[in-house]
Amino acid sequence: MTLTMTSVDEHLDAVRPLVAGDGAELELVGVDGGTVTLKLIMRDAHCRECVLPGPLLSQLLLPALQGHLAAITQVSVIGPPEAAAS
Repeated sequence: MTLTMTSVDEHLDAVRPLVAGDGAELELVGVDGGTVTLKLIMRDAHCRECVLPGPLLSQLLLPALQGHLAAITQVSVIGPPEAAAS
């Protein structure tokens, strides 16, 4: 199966709760081969320091998304809490 923006976006709701509890949101930025790039958006973050840093969040999101789309080989999260807090 070839990954598309549409196919990945359809499954993001399954992983959004991982950051939603802290007031953050995940936005799909792009799909390149098996790599999915997500942007971490701090909207109503009650605890910005509670949201995991991008690299750790990527490691947690990969198996969660692979459970829905096995073709995903890497997840990259941009916009870590440190950058959004300034």
